[in-house]
Amino acid sequence: MKYYFLSDAHLGLRTVTDPSVHQQRFISWLDTAAADATAIFLLGDIFDFWFEFPRAVQSEYRAALEAIARTVKSGVEVHFFCGNHDQWTFGYLESHCGVTLHRKEFVTTLCGKTFFLHHGHGLGDTPAATRMLNALFESSASRWLFRHIVPPRAAWNFGYRWSEKNRLRHSEDDSAFRGENQEPQVLFAKSYSAAHPGTDYIVMGHRHIELNLMLASGTQLVLLGEFFSLFTYAVFDGNALYLETFQ
Repeated sequence: MKYYFLSDAHLGLRTVTDPSVHQQRFISWLDTAAADATAIFLLGDIFDFWFEFPRAVQSEYRAALEAIARTVKSGVEVHFFCGNHDQWTFGYLESHCGVTLHRKEFVTTLCGKTFFLHHGHGLGDTPAATRMLNALFESSASRWLFRHIVPPRAAWNFGYRWSEKNRLRHSEDDSAFRGENQEPQVLFAKSYSAAHPGTDYIVMGHRHIELNLMLASGTQLVLLGEFFSLFTYAVFDGNALYLETFQ
């Protein structure tokens, strides 16, 4: 009985040398995990930009979407968490791929252990500009306007360009661990675990760094890294949670 956790694949990322090879590597990981998984948790930003329109979704993700649907049909639960790059889903992933969708945190028990699962964005002491941007992205009015006024291909191209520029601007910040007293997710985890004793594991993505940290509360915090250069993920085998690298 195994549970797999992966985040930040950023499929479609334009800074990747060959997006189709990148997507196939994700599919290979998914097929490998599905061979012995009870459940797979995709903890956000699986797609570098995802926005569903009433009659259109991004064809460049077809292979990955088919692989996810195939995994679900094989009997493996797939949980998809909305990240800050792929939160604009309006039913397609559930109806066509069969995933269980999570827009916020998900607290669950696996093999008697309590897990807090979240993509990780917006947690802790985030800058005011980031909070405002998240509020705009999560606004039902802005989503409706974007979905019904902007042509799909123009919207997708805008999203990819925005993500690429943002990645290039912040690439060094993404890869540097700021220390326990500076990382918002670590500070959040310490506060949450103190307020929720009995939480065994907190698992998140978003920051693109690997971290396996035992907190003073006894909660183990795992940050998953990413799956476009590090190719890291986590596995829970019923007894321990550990980070792995997909070769």
